Amino acid sequence: MTCLAAFTYFRQKFGADDGPRFWTTEHDGQTPAAYLRERALADVTRVTVELNLAHRQGLLADSGYDAFLRNWQTENTRRQKAVTAHQVINGPLQYTESNYFTYVLSNLAAALRDRLTDTRAITTPVSALRSYFTAHRGDFPHQSFATAHEQVRQAYVLDRYRALIERLAGSAHIHVHHSVFDAVPVN
Repeated sequence: MTCLAAFTYFRQKFGADDGPRFWTTEHDGQTPAAYLRERALADVTRVTVELNLAHRQGLLADSGYDAFLRNWQTENTRRQKAVTAHQVINGPLQYTESNYFTYVLSNLAAALRDRLTDTRAITTPVSALRSYFTAHRGDFPHQSFATAHEQVRQAYVLDRYRALIERLAGSAHIHVHHSVFDAVPVN
């Protein structure tokens, strides 16, 4: 969740205007700052669950922040050496910490979905795929189940994966250091 997303939500839902009191003005009993903090905590919980699950599935050697930083620096060094050697690289010349995290998490989530499907933690029975196709018919216009089968399977797996991650995040035990969390400025 970004500040822009929180701002847009309060602007659309409550007609809130930008200004010096935007983040501290209550709307239906909640301030935009509190909303942003809640969403950020939900996001970090979900991501942590994904990283830990990837670690347990053998897709990630170390799910810690220090390992992430080492990998980011190693990747940027590799990219710099490749550019110096006039080799082709895909993507940016250097990753920022944020876009490297997005890149890693996206690839890791795809690999995790594949692993969970391969190990049958997420199953794709034809009956479930047909039901999904029927329930989401608008997502597959002008296609029969037979022609859309692979698209339906991918969409179904993504849906089941998201539900699994949300369920695990919802049952995760989290401990918030409020002295740190509440001190993060929102503006």
